Amino acid sequence: MVKKTSIKKKGVCVLLTVLFGILGWFYTYKIDSWKLWVSIITIFILAINGVDTYFLYGFSVWAIIDGILKEQEFLDKVYGTY
Repeated sequence: MVKKTSIKKKGVCVLLTVLFGILGWFYTYKIDSWKLWVSIITIFILAINGVDTYFLYGFSVWAIIDGILKEQEFLDKVYGTY
């Protein structure tokens, strides 16, 4: 019997968000697209208005915590296995 492998891995999700911040949400775009676009639009608006982009760090921490809290079973349910 062949063991089914997950299409998306939780470890990869966490690693990408640690390395790339909010851009790690592209890995789970199907379920996290709204978070990515809210972050990008907010940072863009703040940058245009001359506000310091310290919010970038806040959004990056949000992405990392979100990746850590995702369960592997949840990713399997959304993306499936092969």
